[in-house]
Amino acid sequence: MRNRFGGTIERVLLLALGVMLPSSVSFAAPFVCVAGTAYTISTLGFDGCVFGTNTFNHFDLTGSLANAMTSSTAVAPGTIRVTFNTPVAGTVTETLTNPGNWTLSSLMQFTLNLQFDVTGSGDPFTTFAESIVTSGITGTASVDASKCVGTTGSPTLNGCQTVNNGTPSAAPHAISPNVSSMHVTDNIQVAAGANGTVTLNSATDTFTFGPVVGTVAVPEPTTSALLVFGLLASGYFLRRRRYD
Repeated sequence: MRNRFGGTIERVLLLALGVMLPSSVSFAAPFVCVAGTAYTISTLGFDGCVFGTNTFNHFDLTGSLANAMTSSTAVAPGTIRVTFNTPVAGTVTETLTNPGNWTLSSLMQFTLNLQFDVTGSGDPFTTFAESIVTSGITGTASVDASKCVGTTGSPTLNGCQTVNNGTPSAAPHAISPNVSSMHVTDNIQVAAGANGTVTLNSATDTFTFGPVVGTVAVPEPTTSALLVFGLLASGYFLRRRRYD
């Protein structure tokens, strides 16, 4: 009777483990980004990449467009490049470039609308900032960029800031309360008048992260369940071995 009962418990434990493990494992496979290496939006795609303790993914250019006088490469996922860097500890930058495709003249214009998610596995994010680098501006031409940080459902929840060719950088904007994941929206508009020229060399997002004083890390429910299950299973098998 004891053996039959023990066999039943073993089957129940193995079945529970088989159900819980798939739910606790993510099957997405972001690759590891290398600092200073440029990756196209096409390469990053939905799964994105891991850079340091942060994962950048779900890259989406929906809403981007170029007028009839501008090459579609200005907003193409295969030509827009993203470069990640860590200029100082606790800071990560994400820089957009598109060599040769962001120089406009004679009524050319485009709107770049890039959305992506950032998830940190370390300290929470505390600030964000936007900056652009432009050159060759003559006549009537302009570059305007805005950044919003929030959630997918509330993209402006943590605030927005704007920069332009006259004011190309903004002071860090505090994220309050601090968050460990963000949905980021970058909207960049570049336009050249009839006698104007302009080049957008780059647009950079800067995020800082750090410890929050007075907080205690709370494990995810699945992690806690697996821990409890493991302890119960260990106790059962040790007890059974003693009786056997």
